[in-house]
Amino acid sequence: SGGMRGLADGFEIARECAPSVLFIEDVDNYLDGHTTDLMKTEMDGISQSKGIVTILTTNYPELLPKALIDRPGRFHDVLRFDLPDASVRRQMLDKWLPTLPFAAAETAVKETHGYSGAHMRELARFASIISEQDGVAISEAMTQALAKLAEQRDLITSVQTSGSRYRMPSGLNQ
Repeated sequence: SGGMRGLADGFEIARECAPSVLFIEDVDNYLDGHTTDLMKTEMDGISQSKGIVTILTTNYPELLPKALIDRPGRFHDVLRFDLPDASVRRQMLDKWLPTLPFAAAETAVKETHGYSGAHMRELARFASIISEQDGVAISEAMTQALAKLAEQRDLITSVQTSGSRYRMPSGLNQ
């Protein structure tokens, strides 16, 4: 329903259902001047929001407007979750793909720098699916999964930096 309406509706429902937890994921995607003002009003507003815990997440805390985060007490806790380092990524692969050979796991760990835990889980699932569906060893499936993810990242980066090459077929744009 859009940033403004979505935030307003979310807070309204949270008040009606209190006690409640209002969880707003990737808040940096919604905040501009107007929605930042609305967020401040809803969090600090004239009427108290008793029984509501508001949780905001962002992958880009540096993008949060100062106007939202500069007031002491607005946010009681700020939790930071860093990306897993090589040893943690290795532990994840060992847990989710226990039959992955050592060399394949080491290669995967090196090629997944900057991956989150969710990325690692999806990589493991993807490799498992490839192995099952194509009847290949898990090490080969991991190689294919890594190559496919690299191809997808390259495509997404290309679209983000130069735009899509997609053009609607003639006759369909009426």
